[in-house]
Amino acid sequence: MGLFVKFDHDFVGRAALEKMGEPQRKKVTLVWNGEDFARAFSSLIGGAGDITKYIDMPLANYATLPFDKVVRTA
Repeated sequence: MGLFVKFDHDFVGRAALEKMGEPQRKKVTLVWNGEDFARAFSSLIGGAGDITKYIDMPLANYATLPFDKVVRTA
């Protein structure tokens, strides 16, 4: 919480936040195994073997805005 909450002053809920401590989460990176991915994806377009479930690619919504600006022109 160090980036978002400063403990250098009193505020409502400070004791509860200090008691919680730091969250036990961390950001990680997903790395695809190229051969496994190619085999799974090729089954969707007629590859050998069983057809696999479609692989939905991760989307970084934090980096792009998922909407367009609407502007009225005369």
